Amino acid sequence: MLNGLTKRSLQTSGEVAWVIAAMILYPATMKKAQEEIDRVVGRGRLPNFLDYENLPYICAMVKEILRWRPIAPLTAPHRLCQDDVYDGFFIKKDTVCVVNVWALNHDRDVYGADADDFNPDRHLDSNGKLKPAVPDTHDESHHAFGFGRR
Repeated sequence: MLNGLTKRSLQTSGEVAWVIAAMILYPATMKKAQEEIDRVVGRGRLPNFLDYENLPYICAMVKEILRWRPIAPLTAPHRLCQDDVYDGFFIKKDTVCVVNVWALNHDRDVYGADADDFNPDRHLDSNGKLKPAVPDTHDESHHAFGFGRR
């Protein structure tokens, strides 16, 4: 069985592989990202956490990678501790639920006709700023880490 550190490194390396794939498939996106890094960070140093607020396109790319190609297409199984009603459906206590994250992240009613495309701009407002995080994950920009209250 994989320990937590090994699992996290596999997840990270998987996401990095998808970033590389996205940059190959969407060269205009790569150019836009490079221009933002050159403008904010320059060529004499590496980015750091202080640059975060000034790199909205890069942050949008991270959100979009997590939406576009989540490492796990399904959540871990969850067992209900009590009876529940969701969207008019009764779900009995002890029911095991597995959520299809892939379907949620590619829902055309939420993400539009281009839901299958890699498009970081969907996470930016009309001024090019990163859309704020929301308290209700129903309105979140992706479901890569599951959903619901934290």
